[in-house]
Amino acid sequence: MSEFIDLDKLIASLPDIKLLDPDFLKVAVRIENLRQLKQLTELFFSYPKIPWSLMGIGEFSHLSRIVLSALGSRLVYGYIDKPAALGQPSVLDLKENFQRLGIIAKNQSLPQAL
Repeated sequence: MSEFIDLDKLIASLPDIKLLDPDFLKVAVRIENLRQLKQLTELFFSYPKIPWSLMGIGEFSHLSRIVLSALGSRLVYGYIDKPAALGQPSVLDLKENFQRLGIIAKNQSLPQAL
């Protein structure tokens, strides 16, 4: 099995990334188990000043997008017609889960894509 993500390499690049002053840093990786999802949450909390957009692809894609969004990850992607990535949840599924968790109000719509 290949390594999930080379965290050392990613972390080593953070000073260079910070110099760019990004609006957000998107990291999308295949997640095959809950341990890997935990690693992404640890990355998020280890570098709170980075404007993360973290998400998983694959079997735990849906769960990762809910969990990481609830923690404060900047962006989440859902499909309208058909998934663009393995395991990508629908916008409606995301909305239901966000409402259930109180991330958005029950009567609130999701923001429109630009």
